[in-house]
Amino acid sequence: MKTRVILAFIALLFVKVAYAQEERDTFSVENVEVKPQFPGGEDAIRKFIVDKFEYPKEIENKWVQGQLIVQYLVNSKGKVSNVKIEKGVEPYIDAEMVRVVKKLPNWTPGINDGVNVAVYMKQTFDFEIGESDSSSEKKEVCDTFSFSKVEVKPVFPGGDVALMKFISGNCEYPEYARRKRIQGRVFVQFVITSEGKVINTRIAKGVEAHLDAEAVRVVSLLPDWTPGMQDGENVDVTFVVPINFKLYGGSSSSKSHPSKEFSSSGSSNGGGLFGLWKLKREEKKANKEKKNDE
Repeated sequence: MKTRVILAFIALLFVKVAYAQEERDTFSVENVEVKPQFPGGEDAIRKFIVDKFEYPKEIENKWVQGQLIVQYLVNSKGKVSNVKIEKGVEPYIDAEMVRVVKKLPNWTPGINDGVNVAVYMKQTFDFEIGESDSSSEKKEVCDTFSFSKVEVKPVFPGGDVALMKFISGNCEYPEYARRKRIQGRVFVQFVITSEGKVINTRIAKGVEAHLDAEAVRVVSLLPDWTPGMQDGENVDVTFVVPINFKLYGGSSSSKSHPSKEFSSSGSSNGGGLFGLWKLKREEKKANKEKKNDE
């Protein structure tokens, strides 16, 4: 019995020493020679988190806005541990983010001096979920011109054809929607600021949560525009672009096809990449009501 106890103690001591050694050999992502790689890259990390994230029921009707920063360790074997919130938004959302990040699959570990090492990583997410009645936000909307009414319209580098090519070239058909053969036209609304920046990307008219999220993701990648003008001054202009997701024949086409039409009207229905969570809740609610009717 004593022998077993001594052996167990030695094993535990060995684990603690090994863990302490790994902690000493931990690098920040800025200082390591070869950074850890997630399967599929940066976009795949965000898609994984969005797919796994469940918006907390406790705050489903609450307005949430802010930036969340989550930190975690990718150890020398590629496993994720030590997940913590560096900058939080709301306690329930912070806790859910920690839960999801802990489920990240194994990475290709970082390397320093030819040896696998543990590396601290960070992810940043901007939240804008719900509806706000603040007077400042109403004023911002009043000071924004619609595309159809502004004197000089914003111009995408290369024109409308270049805009369509950019969207088509960067848009990937979501795997879930492809399997379920979900198709349709998503209308994405955004603001082109007086500096030509694309901000406030959101769904004006959606089709399905995954298609909507992909459309928002692609529009968020748009480069700077030549801004619109009113009375000789650069102004913010609201713009809506339709993106038509269509599958051909029996094959699973991986590309979406942007429409050639452009619009300037539409009501908002969620904001940013994480507008997907709101759409998921609305979809579940609609399905539940449909079952009850049946």
